[in-house]
Amino acid sequence: MAKKKESKPINQKIVSLNEIPEGSKIHAITNLSVDGKMSVITFHHLDGMYSYCTVDGHESGKNTLHLSFATPLVKVDDHYEIASDPNNEDGLGEDIDVDADMPPMPKE
Repeated sequence: MAKKKESKPINQKIVSLNEIPEGSKIHAITNLSVDGKMSVITFHHLDGMYSYCTVDGHESGKNTLHLSFATPLVKVDDHYEIASDPNNEDGLGEDIDVDADMPPMPKE
């Protein structure tokens, strides 16, 4: 049986949301994640200190989240992941809660 190829960071440069293109995909554990698998988040735009993002594959209006513009990200293959936090025991970024109570922000 062949081993699954692991994703490796393209580089270890940490960037923030204001440095990545709109439409970029971010893989992270959210409260919508199933069986601890990464959710795919689409970054739409920044609105001041926070972003407007949606979790792919979930009902509109219940998939909105707002990451801080300063969320540390690393490029991995064709997507971004939240940079590891050395202060977390598991070495992963914080889990992200989707804010299902907020109405979707209007498109610009």
